Amino acid sequence: MNLKIKANAINNLSDARYFAAFGVEWMGFCFDPESRDFIPPEKAKEIIDWLSGPKMVGEFGKQPPDYIQQVAIDLKLDYVQVNNKSLKPADALNWDVPFVLKCTLSDVGSLNEWSNLYKYVQLDCMNLDFSREQAAVREVCNGYPVLLEADFEPHNIKEVVSNFNISGICLKGGIEEKPGIKDFDEIEAILDQLQD
Repeated sequence: MNLKIKANAINNLSDARYFAAFGVEWMGFCFDPESRDFIPPEKAKEIIDWLSGPKMVGEFGKQPPDYIQQVAIDLKLDYVQVNNKSLKPADALNWDVPFVLKCTLSDVGSLNEWSNLYKYVQLDCMNLDFSREQAAVREVCNGYPVLLEADFEPHNIKEVVSNFNISGICLKGGIEEKPGIKDFDEIEAILDQLQD
């Protein structure tokens, strides 16, 4: 299966090196201080400097546009991910970096406002009942270049991926048990299913 993968919320070198070795397309770093996944830009830069291959994505929340733009420049980000509720399209018209626009099914109506700016839509389906919302998710996936973010598990990943016309999926990094020690069993099982 030739599916692009975005690794979300990378906050340690173990995750970064693991996902880079697997060949993910994008590596995301959460710069939203209100998120439990927050990583300071200085620490992200230390990790980024170790990597080659993936495109680097800054994942932002409610930060001011000037701050987002400055971090993107300082870290030489390939993409900026913003939430359509926290930034207006006019705030980002003159930026030189492509966008990943993060939204939920309830936000899809605002995608047309952003149509000239985003390269991908990261559809957050983490708390979604796929059995009830499958038609709505399929409609969004058929109309936009979607990176699907969901509760993927080894037993359902192939089915979910084959049921939707998506550009890629998002998998999440996590906290190390100790510096340099991390259990990748669940992520590895998902990635193995994608390679079969």
